[in-house]
Amino acid sequence: MGMESWEEKELGQVVKNHDSKRIPFSQTQRENMDKIYDYYGASGVIDKVDNFIFDKPLLLIGEDGANLVTRSKPIAFIATGKYWVNNHAHVLEATEYTLLEYICYFINYIDLNPYITGSAQPKMTQEKMNIIPVPLPSLPEQQEIVRILDCLFEKEQRTCELCGIIEKIDLMKKAILARAFRGELGTNDPREESAEGVVK
Repeated sequence: MGMESWEEKELGQVVKNHDSKRIPFSQTQRENMDKIYDYYGASGVIDKVDNFIFDKPLLLIGEDGANLVTRSKPIAFIATGKYWVNNHAHVLEATEYTLLEYICYFINYIDLNPYITGSAQPKMTQEKMNIIPVPLPSLPEQQEIVRILDCLFEKEQRTCELCGIIEKIDLMKKAILARAFRGELGTNDPREESAEGVVK
């Protein structure tokens, strides 16, 4: 089945919006709370609070802030468990048309600039967000797309972690060689640091 079978719908047609349930807490209010449940803002968890609004997986999309433009963090992310959301993230539930994961990947992929207003304080209103066109394959195709993307990004993460290990090994080699040729490997004097401690 190719893309010719895909539909295109506006985002507001394929998700249920729960923005009206959001309640912000000031930092002062949060200071005196027990830190139990995740407190989400535009770019993810920013604190913990003593109560929760939502108790199921929902898609959160940043509503405002510089990250809408810089994209230094994901714009869209899925919140799970019991949690609270402030008024800086849109709260969306999947419908029979969509998977949360599929919409999440799509929002993080596309250029959002046409739907952002303001320069000093970028903002994507609910009205603007709702008109984002979403290409919709069938639910089984969405599931397969999500499965493939999950697999690819998991491999990418493992590669990044491996690269980090390789970088540490290279640094360790350089440090050991440098000390070796300065006579500092602790081969004769028990008071000298051993080679094993070089990069700790």
